[in-house]
Amino acid sequence: MNNFKNVSKKKSFWNTLFNEFFGPILLVLFITYMATFILLGKAGILNFMGSSNYIINGLFAAASFPIVLILAVGVIALAANIVGLIPLTIHKIKAVYNYTYLPLTVDEIKDALDKNIISSKEDYIKLILDSLRYGVTNKPSLFFSTYYIAFSEEELCSLCKSFEEVFDSPIIIDNDMLSYINKYDCTHTPFDEAYKEYENVKDTTFALYTDGDKYKEILETVDYPLYVG
Repeated sequence: MNNFKNVSKKKSFWNTLFNEFFGPILLVLFITYMATFILLGKAGILNFMGSSNYIINGLFAAASFPIVLILAVGVIALAANIVGLIPLTIHKIKAVYNYTYLPLTVDEIKDALDKNIISSKEDYIKLILDSLRYGVTNKPSLFFSTYYIAFSEEELCSLCKSFEEVFDSPIIIDNDMLSYINKYDCTHTPFDEAYKEYENVKDTTFALYTDGDKYKEILETVDYPLYVG
């Protein structure tokens, strides 16, 4: 059957076969679907509107089933959202509380270092992320998105100045920190205000700084150096 044994395979046989016969396959599935409900009507399993005609019963059931299924899925999704709204609200309140007590000034950051709350600039960035993140669950999840309380432009500027004074470095979101952020399905980050005019920054390394001349070499190591002064 195959006269080209020495030629490499270019496409999937089954995918190509499905694409070529998509129309007939769809027709067969539709006929099978309708026939199944008609047979169920004939067996007396389905009886709508008191009709004794099994064909009418089957056709009515076939037409109603997708609507009932969509409504059922909608009710389940609505119930899941309502149930999920409770922990989401609780975790958001906690994030707002953390936000109001987050160490942002030079003295507060130094105090956090002295008390071993953090031990490095990376720890401090993770403290910010962990404090301001909220969702239905506080753990990485395949099913629920994660959100952040975002800093204002003024807060970012103040934060960067404090960060540079304490750690002698701009805020660097390198590949390791990106991996930490991307463990969660994040819709936003606390630093959104800094790159609102850019696209796809959240998927690349970036830095937030106020003193570009002092940290020129460091800023050259990231994809997006973002001035927030």
